[in-house]
Amino acid sequence: MFFGFWELRIKQQLTDEAPQLPESVVDRGVLDDLTERMKREQYLRSLPKQALVKYRRVVMLKFLFFAILFAEMIYFQMSK
Repeated sequence: MFFGFWELRIKQQLTDEAPQLPESVVDRGVLDDLTERMKREQYLRSLPKQALVKYRRVVMLKFLFFAILFAEMIYFQMSK
């Protein structure tokens, strides 16, 4: 969970500088959060690779953590 919050925070920091698109009717309801996330993802794709170094490190740490957790689970299952 820690890595997920860290990843989300970095993603928001990177995309806070995104140019704001004009709001439409869809942006004012239940779909507001989904629309904002989609805009942030599109902006993230347009950023240069140098700007995404911190974000990629967090994602790699998250996958490494899950790999270690998975290996521990297999190890403890086999040791029984």
